[in-house]
Amino acid sequence: MKNKNPRPPLLTLLIIAGLIGCFFNMFLVHSPSVRNVSSWYPLYLSLSTLAVIIFLGAVGMMRKWGVIGYSLYAAIHQGVHLYLGLWNGTALILPAAVTVTGWIYYKRMD
Repeated sequence: MKNKNPRPPLLTLLIIAGLIGCFFNMFLVHSPSVRNVSSWYPLYLSLSTLAVIIFLGAVGMMRKWGVIGYSLYAAIHQGVHLYLGLWNGTALILPAAVTVTGWIYYKRMD
């Protein structure tokens, strides 16, 4: 059975990049640099990585709630990094690309 809303190639590429980032975050959680940020930051990083996997999976299945969830995650994550003094512009590139691309294709999603 053919999917009535095929996933655009750009969205597929961004989802793959995001999942690769999640893979590396699993190892980053155990690094001393993450543990030195704050006592709660490793747990936050673990839970946010899990959320990203869920939201990217939903976007990959062309679900509107995935775009909404990922957009909220991206905004909160940037706020947390600003609060901790860890924010830099390069950390915004992939979340912004996924968010903008997701909203561009939002009307094609279920």
